[in-house]
Amino acid sequence: MILEENDDWESESDEIENGSNLIQCPNCRQQIYSESEKCPRCSYWITDDELDADYSNQKNTAKGIKRVGLIILWLIGLAGVFATILVLLGV
Repeated sequence: MILEENDDWESESDEIENGSNLIQCPNCRQQIYSESEKCPRCSYWITDDELDADYSNQKNTAKGIKRVGLIILWLIGLAGVFATILVLLGV
């Protein structure tokens, strides 16, 4: 079978390569395709509820990382202001 350049198979392959189509098995934590009904490593059956929970956990983790980044930037800015005040005071 010869695949066309714009074949759907290639676009799915790209999604899999960049990890957007992978989840972790709730049982063994192996990376598996999100379309999988069963983990190939441990044979655990994946339910829709677990897929939703995994997506929610990934979303919450991303929010947490963003929050930590903002706190770090805020602290760096505060340190810069404090250093500027010390230089102006001649300390």
